[in-house]
Amino acid sequence: INAFANPQRAAETPWQYTSPDQNSPKAHIALLQKFQAAIPHIVPKDPELVSPRLWHPDFHAGNIYIDDQARISSIIDWQGAWTTPVFIGANPPLLLDYSVDILMKLPDNFKELDQATKDQFRHRVSQSILIHEYETLTAKKNPLMSKAMQHPHGQTLKQLEAFAGATWDNCLYPFKECLIHVQSKPCPYHFSAEEIQEHYGEAETFNKSQELWKGLQGILTDEGYASNESFTKAVETLKGLREVGLANLMGEGRCNFDKATSWVADLGA
Repeated sequence: INAFANPQRAAETPWQYTSPDQNSPKAHIALLQKFQAAIPHIVPKDPELVSPRLWHPDFHAGNIYIDDQARISSIIDWQGAWTTPVFIGANPPLLLDYSVDILMKLPDNFKELDQATKDQFRHRVSQSILIHEYETLTAKKNPLMSKAMQHPHGQTLKQLEAFAGATWDNCLYPFKECLIHVQSKPCPYHFSAEEIQEHYGEAETFNKSQELWKGLQGILTDEGYASNESFTKAVETLKGLREVGLANLMGEGRCNFDKATSWVADLGA
């Protein structure tokens, strides 16, 4: 990174949060050194969890063929298959939303709530029940998967593995977030109170960015991908976001935003 990283201002996605340290090679190296020091302390010691497995990365209905007896007859799209340890490769089904706060029943005043709030509670409860059932059955039928999911740093390890190789692709902030989580248990590095306070001072802006892209799931990704089916909707969304930005910004900020998003105006033309 010291030798080849370009410390000049990188191209930014206007609606994607970028850390103030994103273009600082020193900031990247400092965090990567913390990650390197932490590896021996956070990687599972259980031989089963570190043993390699072959993983299919794209299990969904379109890639799984079922015969007339409801048995799996074929699985396609193996081009992205990879070999990695269980603690990295094991993931719960995508239909489970682990971001919800667990709630096993609707509140007593449910009938008095507005429709949007009702929908939110229904989603929380339905996901909570699904997650409970999945974890209960997994513990009985797939104990290795259950063990992987219960590892203290399970989800953080997956995120660290992903972000460590992509810090220069605007992943410095979430990478640091993971390392701060690791610090909650004994580890060989330490973030000062000032560093943590500064990091969480950026959290509101980062979270708003994440919420925006989560809301666009199925229409547009934060990398700019849209399927043929969602392309028209994605164009409409981007143009709407550009209009909102231009209406709310002033001065140099507006000029910079206008220049950075000028390509949006030409979409679908």
